[in-house]
Parts: sequence; C-alpha cells; structure tokens
Amino acid sequence: MAPGIGGREVPTAARRVSRKRWEPRRSCALGGRARDDRRCARRGRAVNEADLDHYIAKPWDDEALQAIVREQLTEYVSRWVDDLLPYVPVLNGTRLMSIIAARGFDR
Repeated sequence: MAPGIGGREVPTAARRVSRKRWEPRRSCALGGRARDDRRCARRGRAVNEADLDHYIAKPWDDEALQAIVREQLTEYVSRWVDDLLPYVPVLNGTRLMSIIAARGFDR
C-alpha cells in the first residue's frame, strides 16, 4: 500500500489515473477479509466508486483466481485486439472462437 493512502482510496485513484492514460483497460482488486458488516459496506462503496471490473476477496482459491484473470483478459482482447487466434489456447478459447466466427474472417 502507498504511504498516506488508505486501501479504499487506492482503486479510485488508480481509476482516475487510468482514465487519463491507459484506456482501454480492465481492473481487478485483490482485497483483504472484511471482519464485520460495516467494513463490507465500506468496501462495497469503494469498489463501486472505483468502477472495478472485478473484486476478489481473501481467502481466494488459486483456480478461481486464475479463472477470473483469464475471463478479464478474454474480455479485454475480445474488445481491443483484431487477431484473436493467438489467444485461443491460453484464454477462453470457446468464447474467442465464437467471436471470431461472428466477426467473420475478413477482420
């Protein structure tokens, strides 16, 4: 964590910077455990304010985390990359092949 910046402020600050510099992008946050309902509510507000694409709370399962990252990357490349074929073996190949078929082969 950055000095002087709380955990709730990091995603919002990152979103503000990314809007200026790094469009397009996908954003995920890995977070800690909420110990009570107030913390859950605050975290929910922070996630909404930051407009995250996905929030992953501790404890996370390695396979579930990999699946989330794979889906986020699949979403990104499906929107911003013309040649999807190289990504089929490593991302969601079924989804990418459907998109390739829908686009046609001339794109």
